[in-house]
Amino acid sequence: SFDGVSANISGEGFSGMKFIAKATPQADYEQWVASVRESGTVLDQDGYKTLAQPTIDAPARYFSASEAGLFNSIVMQYHTPKDMISDQHSGNDGSSHEDSR
Repeated sequence: SFDGVSANISGEGFSGMKFIAKATPQADYEQWVASVRESGTVLDQDGYKTLAQPTIDAPARYFSASEAGLFNSIVMQYHTPKDMISDQHSGNDGSSHEDSR
């Protein structure tokens, strides 16, 4: 186990952004992933809006999956029509890089 702190000064509560990084055998990691997936907690648009609100000393949260298209819809909030035209010319089709679960 290794103590860690956030490397980004990101506003109120920054000093409380501490964590423990755990190095585990692959089998233990896979067991942890399986337990998170079994939880059935899906991150959807409403859940993301709540999660994106500023917090201080909030505990870690884990999600078994995300709503289809969630990543792309979040990213597209920050694109302007000009960005989208530029993406079309660069060959970027705007498709999501989410893996399907």
